[in-house]
Amino acid sequence: MELKKISDFKWEIPKTDGMRVPANIYASEKLISKIREDRTLEQLKNMACMPGIYKKAIALPDAHQGYGFCIGGVAALSTETGGLSPGGVGYDINCLCPDTKILTPLGCCLNISDLNNEDLVADNNSFLLYKTKQDFNAVSFNANLIGSKINYVMKKDTYKKILAVKTMLGRQIRCSEDHPILTEKGMIKAGELKQSDKVIITPFTGVSYEPLSDKELIGVASFTKEQKNELIKRNLLPLKENNLKLPYLARLMGYLFGDGTVYYSGKKGYVNFYGGEEDLTKIQHDLKVVGYNSQAYKRKRNFKIKTQYGEKEFTSENCELHCKSTSLARLLELLGAPVGNKTRQDYLVPLWILNSKLWIKRLFLSGFFSAELSKPKLTSKYNFYTPIISQNKSEKHIESMHNQ
Repeated sequence: MELKKISDFKWEIPKTDGMRVPANIYASEKLISKIREDRTLEQLKNMACMPGIYKKAIALPDAHQGYGFCIGGVAALSTETGGLSPGGVGYDINCLCPDTKILTPLGCCLNISDLNNEDLVADNNSFLLYKTKQDFNAVSFNANLIGSKINYVMKKDTYKKILAVKTMLGRQIRCSEDHPILTEKGMIKAGELKQSDKVIITPFTGVSYEPLSDKELIGVASFTKEQKNELIKRNLLPLKENNLKLPYLARLMGYLFGDGTVYYSGKKGYVNFYGGEEDLTKIQHDLKVVGYNSQAYKRKRNFKIKTQYGEKEFTSENCELHCKSTSLARLLELLGAPVGNKTRQDYLVPLWILNSKLWIKRLFLSGFFSAELSKPKLTSKYNFYTPIISQNKSEKHIESMHNQ
């Protein structure tokens, strides 16, 4: 998005694309780079398109993505040609009880009462709240979830009436009576819900978050000087269990045990992943969090295989993700990733995975199952085929497969 710098602490989005007024952002160079990371500027631009808006739409230095207006957004609306915007009034008046679970993109959950502002450090991507992205003009149950960074935690007593909202399947949330609940009719305050209302919930609740120890998994002695410098630059050495990047390494490791490979050609190391475009996009994100760039490739290939029903020919589009990095290849090797042809060697799930917390084990398995577990498929209207994991091993290495 085009931003015009007015001064060291003032920026402007010029009037374009239906904006009725320009938009100003008050922020330093450092803050503006953080503001660009979510939809704040897009929401500010939308604010500037509102009927009756007066002079300018403004974003203050604490601006971040909201539910319509950006949080930290300010707009004056004419009482004659404008109106009240729910997004401008705010949703922060509602309250949740301390035992409410927060689900993170890493598949673990924790109680709101366990959060504190010291946890919310800039690089801690573990603490992201999942929220619903929904088209409220045509509300349906086809809502999807997006991650939203938690910027501040506030705890206080409330004078409001506390309700327990419980579904027929036993899912429950305790909240103040003004807390909005997403239903098929849109957002409804908890105190106004009827027994017949259908609410949207997340089917996956995650596993409980537990803090990790400061036990050192890998030191600096096993690397060349160049590799060591590359890993230290990315805060990956010495690698301790509580390193903020370890959960992403666990998920990458799981996928590598399925549809991935680590190998060396000469003195250079490579880490490649194979699969569907959607999966590889997520892996590319995880690699970026760890600190490495990667390149995606697509190619069409012709196949001919023999089956019990005869010879079959088909064409398929293959997607690959390549990361050329000797330091990453060496790190993953020392973490227990098999190097080279997995069919012709023995290997087991690394001990650090087996000895880690449940949510780290889940990340490893989620990566592995994404690569190897068959997709759900109906056998009839109500039944599914049993999920299948298939692995290929040469005959003399079959035993290690059984020991996995």
